[in-house]
Amino acid sequence: MCGIVGYSGKKNAAPVLLEGLRRLEYRGYDSAGIAINTKKGIRSVKVKGKVAGLEEKLLEKPVVGSCGIAHTRWATHGKPSVRNAHPFRYNSFAIVHNGIIENWKTLKDDLIKAGYNFTSDTDTEVALICFCALFEKTQSIGKAILQLVKMLKGAYAFLIIDEQNPSTIIGVKNGNPLVVGKNADDIIAASDLTALLSFTNRAFFLEDRQFFVAGDGNIDFYNFEGGKISNTPVDVKWNQEEAKKGGYKHYLLKEIMEQPAALTRALAGRVDNLLFDELKNRITPKGRIICIACGTSYNAALCFKYFINMLSGVSVTVEFASEFRYQPHDLSADSLVIALSQSGETSDTKEALLRAKNSGAHTIAIVNSWESSIARAADETIYMNIGQEISVASTKAYTAEVALLYLVALRIASERGAAAEKIDAWKQKIKEVPKIQSNYLENSGSVEDIAKKYYKKKNFFYIGRGIGYPVAIEGALKLKELSYMHAECYASGEMKHGPISLIDSEFPTIAVAPPGGLRDKLFSNVSEIKSRMGQVILVSDSMLAGCDFIKMPKIDAWLSPFVYILPLQLFSYYAANLLGNDVDQPRNLAKSVTVE
Repeated sequence: MCGIVGYSGKKNAAPVLLEGLRRLEYRGYDSAGIAINTKKGIRSVKVKGKVAGLEEKLLEKPVVGSCGIAHTRWATHGKPSVRNAHPFRYNSFAIVHNGIIENWKTLKDDLIKAGYNFTSDTDTEVALICFCALFEKTQSIGKAILQLVKMLKGAYAFLIIDEQNPSTIIGVKNGNPLVVGKNADDIIAASDLTALLSFTNRAFFLEDRQFFVAGDGNIDFYNFEGGKISNTPVDVKWNQEEAKKGGYKHYLLKEIMEQPAALTRALAGRVDNLLFDELKNRITPKGRIICIACGTSYNAALCFKYFINMLSGVSVTVEFASEFRYQPHDLSADSLVIALSQSGETSDTKEALLRAKNSGAHTIAIVNSWESSIARAADETIYMNIGQEISVASTKAYTAEVALLYLVALRIASERGAAAEKIDAWKQKIKEVPKIQSNYLENSGSVEDIAKKYYKKKNFFYIGRGIGYPVAIEGALKLKELSYMHAECYASGEMKHGPISLIDSEFPTIAVAPPGGLRDKLFSNVSEIKSRMGQVILVSDSMLAGCDFIKMPKIDAWLSPFVYILPLQLFSYYAANLLGNDVDQPRNLAKSVTVE
């Protein structure tokens, strides 16, 4: 989940590495550090907290050299502190690491018995000292790497520099992302493309169980058996302009407002013929359909469950990837497993996908990040095509996931014989959604007013029924992520079965009530809450007396997830901003969750 970046070239490394860390800080910001090969050997600087603090230290006392590595941390082993901040040094080597070494404790105990000392609580330092011990015996970096990876259990990516080879970077990938780019003067490696794009749009993607040795303008790639391998660079389609805030105070607000454009991009060229260029085959399974995902992607998959059942009567199971990977499943070649992940690097989802694939199921990934690990692991991949999503809390990726799943549902329904006129009607309806989103966002000022009224509350219920229920779940998640308020979501009919005991005048409820046959039932549930002195914020196109009202446009109930999510995102944003929280980088969270 951490961000790692390395540089070798003709420039001073420190500014390059700092820029890379700023691009990667969404991956974690508990501490930051840098190590550079200078004329007097490797010098490192580390701080607790964000990259800005590291930059201040380097301004006070610059470190000059043309090769180095850097790290921004999401803490796993050891609390956030300078002591546990990367990079770590031992003998002539320094290392940065993204991932988890599962057998670190056993290795550390063995190393302590052998007389080695440790300065941190991290698994990373264990890996470094293991490597150095192996290097002492072999006097070969390549042999030490090959022996090290046989010892380590877990998912990891490393970057290593060496005082004895002052222009060389070694990169190792097993499970966690690692990409390296090269232009005429620079070699830059990182855990995400965003750190490379200031220098090059041509990138080499490492597969699992591969490593590279780079320096003096050359990059050589190897597998974990020691064989030299070829790697063809890929032309990357993104650019850094997509990562700018565009005049908004926060990336999050920009990305909320970008959703009509993001939806248009996700749908482009795919609606009329329900074609996905990436899919080679018909996708109608004879057996089970399972969606696996985490967090916001899981909530998007819940919408798919309702869509496909409505369109074709097909039953879909939606499972948390973190649970799916450890449960028995009756999968076969007739099964379809759809994995969703904005980053394409979510560890739980990737491992669940691999389990499904190994069981013989056909696998489709829906991701945003081009050439990501999940995209490469799946049998087939559908890309969101929405540009970079920088803010840690996902918004426009949710909209894109729901849209692509909607099209998948239409295609499965069509392949199963649904009436063509029915499918055509739904295709026409989804084409109109970006305009409806835009009109709503231009007239959403009431949401901020309501946030000002409620932002000091400590607890919230979110309720919904039918297709409104998964939207309410995502709304509650956004409030938790951004405002740190306690928020729970229930299918509104379940309130009377226990949760309503918590209702009082200080425990407000946000009710998501799109049109349709279940709206009147939800209104009855709202009345039950109001009769117990509960305050209600009603999100609907129909007003109910005694509620704070967020007026929604008229839209078909089955398309409501695309629009009804917008005020819930905005409410969470405004509440968090009023509370003074770091909206783009909420505490304890990271954008790409590459640990279990």
